[in-house]
Amino acid sequence: MIKIIFLLLVTILIISGCVSSQTATKNQTSEPPIKEFKVKVDHAGYTFYSNNRPILTPQVDFGDKVRFMATTLVTEIEHSHGISLDEFNVNEVVLTANENEPKIIEFTANKTGKFIIYCGPCLKGSFGSDHPELEAFFIVK
Repeated sequence: MIKIIFLLLVTILIISGCVSSQTATKNQTSEPPIKEFKVKVDHAGYTFYSNNRPILTPQVDFGDKVRFMATTLVTEIEHSHGISLDEFNVNEVVLTANENEPKIIEFTANKTGKFIIYCGPCLKGSFGSDHPELEAFFIVK
């Protein structure tokens, strides 16, 4: 009888260990990956970098968490450049040229398609609609 109770307890411990191991694995993979891009914005437009390499258009997968680490030129800090992406409720001013302390912009790519990134703060600034058009694309697959 003691052997049966002992075997029953050992079996329960083994089963509970397997279940908690599976739960831990599921929890580790449930966080969406973070896709990080450095962005430089100035009067000439947007320059994106992924893994320290320049890219034309940032692309991510649906559900990814996106992080833009944005800076501007030292000579343009006084002028409000920024990043606007209406479909993801992004409208941020970029006032730093310090790459060690960039403006961090984060959102989740919860829509698919090709979206326009533009400088909303430029349009609201002193130049208004006379400001040179700054546009780039953002793609969610």
